[in-house]
Amino acid sequence: MNSVPLLLAIILAFASIVSSRSFFYGALKDDGSPAKAQKFLDELHASFLSGNRERIAEHFADDANFETCGGLVLNKLAALEYFVAKGSNVSMKPTVSTKDHARRYNYSGESYIVSCISSALLVNGMGKPFMAWSTLYWTKSGEYVFDGFSSINCEYERPSENFGDGSMSVTYDFLDSFKEAMKDRKNRAGIRRFFSKNVHFSRDSCNDTNQDDVVTIVENFQPIGGIFFSITLESSRYVDESKERIEFSGKFHNVDPLRYTEEAIQIQKEDGMFKFVGRKEYQCA
Repeated sequence: MNSVPLLLAIILAFASIVSSRSFFYGALKDDGSPAKAQKFLDELHASFLSGNRERIAEHFADDANFETCGGLVLNKLAALEYFVAKGSNVSMKPTVSTKDHARRYNYSGESYIVSCISSALLVNGMGKPFMAWSTLYWTKSGEYVFDGFSSINCEYERPSENFGDGSMSVTYDFLDSFKEAMKDRKNRAGIRRFFSKNVHFSRDSCNDTNQDDVVTIVENFQPIGGIFFSITLESSRYVDESKERIEFSGKFHNVDPLRYTEEAIQIQKEDGMFKFVGRKEYQCA
């Protein structure tokens, strides 16, 4: 691909350290991109099923490249050979799609600077399922073309309940649900249920934030570099034998107030579900 989007660079920085990490991607609102990306990928899949080389080629930019977790790297010509032969087994499901900055691409021997859509895709049928980052470019004919993809998460699957002390799978489910709620962060009730009444994320004392403060921050914060957000789960452990409290380490991009949190975060079971309570050094009653 011609260039690596800033958001992809951020994610790759997260992904390069520990192979067992879990990732969650989303958008803070629907800017119309998800439906367009899905329509394009449905048409791409139909071309794969046809096995027609020319029909498949129409969907690719001239300098399209495909990089999988299994070490497979394909330029446009090699990709055409691959998808003509094996494309019927390949599916690409967008997990998040957002508008991106205009960039240059090449198509049918000409160069264009156009608006584009960036998408995180779940790719099946090219080895073990993996997450990949892709770009769709707008063409003069009113259609999109594909710039291929780069793998960004080769450990996509949910952690097993038997992994570590079992807390990782519980934390994964909690963050996956929180990710879905963040897509509608103006829904205060939907966001509130993820935060304890005693939640605390400020650095100064246990008295300067409350549940309403945190929900208001989530509702109103201004994202950086677009509406895309990501959550990285790195490690977790139960705090004690009751298994009512979990401490985990992770990174949050475009998720206030969590993106300013450097210490381990704790979640605690309240009213039958886990909720954010704050950073580990604060035990606010």
